[in-house]
Order: sequence, then structure tokens, then C-alpha cells
Amino acid sequence: MIDCSKNGATEHEIFSCEYEKHAPIRFGKFSYANIATFPPSQKRICCGFELLIILEHCTSIMINDIVFVPNWGDVVIIREGDTFQPLHIYSPDKYYYKISFSAEFIRKQHSNSPFREIFTSENYRKYSLIDTLKETSYALFEHIRKIENALDLKDNTSQRSAFLSLTDLVKCISNELLLKSGVASDTVGGEIPGAIHFALQYIFDNYLVIKNTSEIAKESHISVSYLCAIFKKHMKCSPVDIINSCKISHAKHLLINGHKATEVCYLSGFNHYNYFAETFKKKVGFSPTKFCENYRHDFGFMSESSNSERKCRGN
Repeated sequence: MIDCSKNGATEHEIFSCEYEKHAPIRFGKFSYANIATFPPSQKRICCGFELLIILEHCTSIMINDIVFVPNWGDVVIIREGDTFQPLHIYSPDKYYYKISFSAEFIRKQHSNSPFREIFTSENYRKYSLIDTLKETSYALFEHIRKIENALDLKDNTSQRSAFLSLTDLVKCISNELLLKSGVASDTVGGEIPGAIHFALQYIFDNYLVIKNTSEIAKESHISVSYLCAIFKKHMKCSPVDIINSCKISHAKHLLINGHKATEVCYLSGFNHYNYFAETFKKKVGFSPTKFCENYRHDFGFMSESSNSERKCRGN
């Protein structure tokens, strides 16, 4: 890795060591064992900007008093002034990638820079966790590999190569934010009704056991027809789409940790395997079995805590 004892870092230099506190950009792969967990009453205020790219579902975190449970391939965005603290670490022997940016580096970027957009754009500030599309997840890890390879070279072009790959990585995240904010902001009725926020929170808390949309409507104190109408108008999808997205995100975590697809079907709240497999392929792009095969082949970090004899085969 690059020598972190070098002084006088320029704004485009990337250091692969967390201990160079004054570097404008710091990149590294870290163990969850090094994260100290805190109760919600103890909050760390972020002084710079950070991207966490998740390798496995191993932690729950709180950002600005909202709890997030990131899964494989998700991106956590922590901005200057955000309150942040990990709440639980499920597998301390697992890893995640962290890229830290100094506040000065971000402020020096021009207004259209992807670095500045993802951290300071008003359209994006509400997004602290990005549940990335499969294509984006694979692209992010490919850019990470290029950054690692460039930093390992330690030659005259390594810093430039690493920075170009980092720029491409940030552009991927910016494009994902653009897609998500486009869905959320392309509304006719102005502000999103409070009933949607209540319904979404209920879905996020209970997606594994929700039986139908009537249950959500009842808990939100609105009719089923109104619930579906406001979701279609403001979210461009149905409540069932949101529920299934949460279930599939949970299913990906279970598959990565060695459960069989037939088990995952029911553990993720589905009643029929065919519907589960169809929904999984629609959301992820692969069947559950193919997803596991690709994950093992491309990244090679299936959970060691799961039984090595277990296979991700559904039938």
C-alpha cells in the first residue's frame, strides 16, 4: 500500500491508510471488529464526508436518529455535521470499505463535480443509505479493485489511476442517486403526504409479516384505495413493490450467509417458492441460485460463519 508517512498531500492524492488523518482522501478495507458500538444516546458528529460500501449485512447504524440496516452492495453516505453511531455488530470478523473525504476537498470541488453532488446536493441529502441496483453494485466493486490495484503499484501513475477509478465510483453513486431522486421528486402533488411516510415506516418495520395492503392501510388510518393511489402518484410503485424489495434485500443477506433458497423463501416472508424466485429474478436480475454462484465467483467472501457444506440451491 502507499506510504502514509508522506507529507504535503495534494487534493487528489488517495491514501490507503486510515491513520494519515490529514490526507484529503483516505481509502481502506476495515474490519467491523474495529468499530465501537454506542447506545443511541451517544452520538458522533461527522467532521468530514464518508462513503461506506458494504460487503456483508453485519451491522445496524443510526444516522441523524434514523436506523439503517445495510446489506451487501449498499452504500452508506455520511455527511459533514451528520450524527452517526453503529448500534450493533453481528459479525465482527467481516469487512467493509470506507472512503473518507476532508471537508476542504469537497468544498474545493466545482458545483457539478460528482463528489460535491452526492454530499451537498439538496436533492440527495435525504439519502443516507442507497440500496443499489445489481449493476451498480458490481460496478462499485470493480472500481474498488482498480483503486486497490493502483495503490499497490506505488509508481508515478498510481495516484492518478486510483483517483480516476474513484471518480468513476462516485459517478456510479451519483447516477444511482439521480434515479432514486427522480422517482421521488417526479410528483404532481408537491409534498409527499404524511400517510406515505407512516406507511413506509410500517412496511420497513414489519415487511416479513405483513399479509396484505389492507393491514398497511389500517395502520396508516387511510383506505386501501387511497393508499395505493398515493403510492402510485408519489412513489411510482405499489406498496407491494416496496414490501417485495425489502423481502428480497433480506433474502440476499440470507443467501450470502449460506441458507438454501428454499429456506430463504419462507424466512423472507414468501409463501410460495415460484413467486419468490420470480420476484427475486425481477428485482436482482438472477435466480437465487445464480446469485449465489456469481457472488462466490466474483467476490469470494461468502460468510465463513455459515456451514461450509450448505449450498445455495433451491431444488
